[in-house]
Amino acid sequence: MTNSNEEEMMNVSNLKYKKPTENSEIIDKNNVEVKYLSNSNEHVREIQILTPADCVRKKDTLFLYFVVLTGTMSVIVGAGSFVWTSPVVPKLISNNTDENPIGRPATTTEISLIAGLPFLTMIFGSFLLGRLSEMIGRKRCLQFIGLGMFVSAVIVAFSTNVIFIIIFRCVLFMFYNGVLTVYPIYLTEICEDHNRAKYGCLMGVFLPFGNLYSYILGSFFNVRSYSLLLAAPLAYFLVFFFFAPESPVYSSIKGNREESLRALKKLRNNKTRDEIIEDYDKISNTIKKRSAKMSILEILRDGDLRYGMILALGPVLVQNLSGVTIVMAFMAPIFNAAGFSGNYMSIIVGAIKVITITFTSFVVEKTGRRKMLFTSAIGLGPIPMAIMSELFVPEVRSVAVSIITALMGFCIFITTTSYPFMVEILGIHWCVWMYSCVCFLGAIFIYFVIPETKGKSLLQIQQYLKTRNFNQDQL
Repeated sequence: MTNSNEEEMMNVSNLKYKKPTENSEIIDKNNVEVKYLSNSNEHVREIQILTPADCVRKKDTLFLYFVVLTGTMSVIVGAGSFVWTSPVVPKLISNNTDENPIGRPATTTEISLIAGLPFLTMIFGSFLLGRLSEMIGRKRCLQFIGLGMFVSAVIVAFSTNVIFIIIFRCVLFMFYNGVLTVYPIYLTEICEDHNRAKYGCLMGVFLPFGNLYSYILGSFFNVRSYSLLLAAPLAYFLVFFFFAPESPVYSSIKGNREESLRALKKLRNNKTRDEIIEDYDKISNTIKKRSAKMSILEILRDGDLRYGMILALGPVLVQNLSGVTIVMAFMAPIFNAAGFSGNYMSIIVGAIKVITITFTSFVVEKTGRRKMLFTSAIGLGPIPMAIMSELFVPEVRSVAVSIITALMGFCIFITTTSYPFMVEILGIHWCVWMYSCVCFLGAIFIYFVIPETKGKSLLQIQQYLKTRNFNQDQL
């Protein structure tokens, strides 16, 4: 043993223990951290050992909650627009001109286009708005998206022509897919390793909440009033998201250290200056690991990133091929066909979905992503969206997520557009059997392929993508 090592061993007697404060909570009991601290004697270094009982992390700040909840207003409106067809389709196919804004019953082809074509335009939203977030920043891009969604929703509300309804629902969904592309990136970049999945799933909670909000409004208001009230949360978003900071990761990528530090100070205002600087250094070091920008083709040629794409895309495709998007978009007509009150049953189902996904959001950090994905492969809820951004470094995150959400939009377009015709040809029961088979195959894929990312840092996840040797939690 060298003299330097002996000297460090001797100084272990100068232990310092950090005790939990009122604003702290105990982290994983298996984590033990060792730090070297400078002493008043410049020739002596002290070893700081944080024992398992003393390892702490700060609680999330109220400002972080404010930013997250404000940002999710755009998610609520997008999710509500997603199921807009459920209460509106029965009105569009009716002969009641007081309820039907187009003044005549819509054809099967028109219903198919109204329900399905907007999902095809989501592809453009993924790439265009994902790229825009790299050019002007995550925050400004989300503000632009919110404005576009608001204007489109208002135009749909006053439309009395099928063509106008289709066109502006397409524009609305293009912007909405921008939300699904950019907002998970923004969430990932303002969060820490220990709360990343929680807030990712919280975004997932607001998807069914938006569904429920839409079902309730659609049950009691005419199409115009319903559509205007559905867009109302975007007014709140456009006013208050002005106070949200830019992503500290994006600022760091652009070399703006001071802006990044200011954002971290706002988001984590219960931390000391030294802790804020340590957080910034962690972000900066992560970015340096892979600083070069990559195109779509370069991502697809890179074996590690291609594998990450498979891991991120798998649960998303299983979720959307499982029939959940069909059921949510056509819930009222489905229940009407079964002899129930479609609008009221939609509210009940929407409420149950909010409760179950809220529960998932609170327990996902304890149970893990993989286990929750596997056990829920009858409907995968918010977790696919939560892990989608975890698998990629900041420099490729927006491009990778854009590819995934574009493919998701194309998948939903195929299933939603074809559904009215499949029901006429095969019947609802055979459609449900096909969706059940997808869920079963998806569970097998999740069990054998998807890794556990619970509590893992971005660097640890990137290491797994290289080695394919992750310490899986047992199911």
